[in-house]
Amino acid sequence: MRTTPLVHWESHAKTFDATVRTATESIIKSPLSAAAYDVSTRFGGLGIRRLIDHALLPSRLAITRVSHNAEKLGRMSRGFRKMPCLNVGVDRKTLDRLMEKANTREKQRLRRLDCKHPNAWTALPSATDGRDTIGDVSFANWRYGRGLAIDVAVICPLADSHVHQEEPCEVYAERQKHKRYDAGFVGSNYDFVAMVFETSGAVNSEGK
Repeated sequence: MRTTPLVHWESHAKTFDATVRTATESIIKSPLSAAAYDVSTRFGGLGIRRLIDHALLPSRLAITRVSHNAEKLGRMSRGFRKMPCLNVGVDRKTLDRLMEKANTREKQRLRRLDCKHPNAWTALPSATDGRDTIGDVSFANWRYGRGLAIDVAVICPLADSHVHQEEPCEVYAERQKHKRYDAGFVGSNYDFVAMVFETSGAVNSEGK
């Protein structure tokens, strides 16, 4: 499959993809939309890459490498290690295509999955906002003799108040946490940190 052009086994690839999709739908007890099937785990999807979409890459790469003479085996070895990068390129084009066709809410969902920890759902998506603080943590002696107070919140990037924001977790940390509570820590022995998670897995920079 890595060295044989897709044209010679395209029907088998399509059959394989259909079998995997049917098996997945049976497991999750729900049909998969085209968009759900397209998105890779890198961008918050199920990670069911279609063979028909990705199989063309290794065969082309192998043919290119084989055309070289004395160093062909070494070059093929190095070439195959580049496959993840090539696959990511296909995944990126797929994500961009889906975003072009998406409405505002769906576009925001896809965009916020394009970050570290995609698909790490901490809570179900919700349109409700403003009552999302789930806990506060404090350490009396964090470092340099100072304590640390952490305000933890979980927000949904698809809520009406966040759907148009580039990075909802950063905006919420600044406006709803630091703007409200920073003054209360002035002169205290504690530093204040806002740790804001999005339900799709993103977390603000200081929360990391």
